[in-house]
Amino acid sequence: MKKGFHISMEWVRYLIYFFGIIMYVSLLGNNIWGDEAYTLGVVNNTFKDIIKITSEDVHPPLYYILLKIFLTFFHNKLLWSKIFSILPYLVVLVNGTILVKRTLGEKIATLFALFFVCSPFLLRYAVEIRMYSLAACFVFFSAISAYDFFVNYNYANCIKLSIYSLCAMYTHYFALISIMIIYGILLLCIIKSKRNVYKYVLSVFILFIGYMPWIKIFILQAKDVSNDFWIPQITGFSLIKMIYTVIAGEFSNNILAYFVFIIISILVICCVYQQKNNFKAIFCLLVPLGTFLIGIFLSIVIQPIFIIKYLIPCFPLYVLFLAIICGKQKKMKSTLIICCMIILFFGNFFTFYRRVHSPENQLVDTHFIQKYSSYDGYIIDKFANDQFALVLSWYIQDKVVYTRASEQGNPYNHKNIKEFFQNKKGDYVLITGMDNPVSIKGYHCEYKESIPSQRPIARVFIVSK
Repeated sequence: MKKGFHISMEWVRYLIYFFGIIMYVSLLGNNIWGDEAYTLGVVNNTFKDIIKITSEDVHPPLYYILLKIFLTFFHNKLLWSKIFSILPYLVVLVNGTILVKRTLGEKIATLFALFFVCSPFLLRYAVEIRMYSLAACFVFFSAISAYDFFVNYNYANCIKLSIYSLCAMYTHYFALISIMIIYGILLLCIIKSKRNVYKYVLSVFILFIGYMPWIKIFILQAKDVSNDFWIPQITGFSLIKMIYTVIAGEFSNNILAYFVFIIISILVICCVYQQKNNFKAIFCLLVPLGTFLIGIFLSIVIQPIFIIKYLIPCFPLYVLFLAIICGKQKKMKSTLIICCMIILFFGNFFTFYRRVHSPENQLVDTHFIQKYSSYDGYIIDKFANDQFALVLSWYIQDKVVYTRASEQGNPYNHKNIKEFFQNKKGDYVLITGMDNPVSIKGYHCEYKESIPSQRPIARVFIVSK
C-alpha cells in the first residue's frame, strides 16, 4: 500500500508538470510592453555595451548577458525571449520538487508543485521578458543550499550556496536583499548551534570578492534612485493592494476574489500559529516577509523604490512555506487551502490569457507599422508615450528611431531632432504627445492621426521637406 501511494503521488506531480508547461506555453504571445522592448533592445548590443547600459539603469547585468547568449541559437528573438523567462520557473518546478521531496517528503513536494503552478502572482510574470523568474530561481536554490549548508557544514555546500547567491545578486537588487536575509538567518542558526563560523565567513568572502566589480556601480545607482525614481509613494491603500495582489492576483471577479482572499488569509494565519515551531516553514516565510518589509521601510524612509513585482525573486519560498504548513494540517483544512488556490488560479489564468492574446492590448498595432512603412523613418519625440516609443523602437529597428533628447540607460539610438534634420531629406513619421510639435526649419509638419489607447495620447505627424 505504501509503495502504491508513493507511485500515485509521483504521477500526480508529473501531471502537474505537464499542466504547468501547457499553461505557460499557452500564455506565449506577440504582445510586448515597454520594459520587454527595453530588454530586447539591451540584448541587441555587445556584451560591453550591455554592461554600460545596465550600469546607467537600475538593474544588474547578469540576466541580459545570459539572455543574449541564449538568443544566439534562435532566430525568433521575441518568442525565445519569452521562453527563456519560462525556463527558470520550470527548473524550480521540477528540480525544486525533487529537492523538497528529499527533505520534506512526497506530499509536501506535490503540494509545492501544485501551489507553484497555481500561484497567480508567479503566473502574472511567467512569460514576461524580464529578470524576475531567473532571480526567483537563483534565490530559491540559494535558500535550499543554505539549509543543506547548515545540515552538512562542508566546503562543497559552502561553494554551492555562494554561487547561487552571487548569481541572484547580479540578477536583481531585491534578490540581493533576500540573499542578505538568508545569510542573516543562517548566521543566527550557526551561532545557536555553537559551530565555528569559518566556512560561513568563507562564503561571505566569496560574495564580497565576486560582487566587488559591481559595488561602485551599485552605489552610484543607489544614489541616483534616492534622488529621483518613478515609483509612487506608498500609502495604506497601496499597501493593502500589494498584499491582495500577492495572494489573489488580478482576478476578474472581484467579489469572489475578495472572498477567497479573506478565507486563505485566515487559514494561513491560523496555520502559521499552529506551526510556529516549524523551523523550515518559518525560514521560508521570513525571507519573502523580510524582503517585503525592508522594501516598504526603504520606500518610506528614503525614496519609494518598491513595487510588488519586486517580491517575485523570493516568492517561491512563500509557495514552499504554504506547501509545508498545508501538508501538516488536517485533511479538511488542507483541502480548503488547495481549493482556494485552484479557484484563484483559474480566475487569474483566463484574465492573463485574454490580456496576452487580445489585439486591443497591443501597444503597437502591426497595422500601424504597415500603414507608415513607405516612409523613410520614424522619429519619437520625448513627449511621446514612453511605453509606445520603446515597443515601436523594437519593431522598426531597420528604420532608425530618433528622439529629441538622449536618456541614460536607453538601448535604442537617440539623437537631437534638429541636428538629425540638418542634412536629411525625405518624409518621416513623427510621433509625439503634443498638439503642435516643435517646428523644424525648412520642413512641413502635417497632422495625421491620434492613438487614443495610449496615455498620454500619441499624435502622429508627417514631417517632410
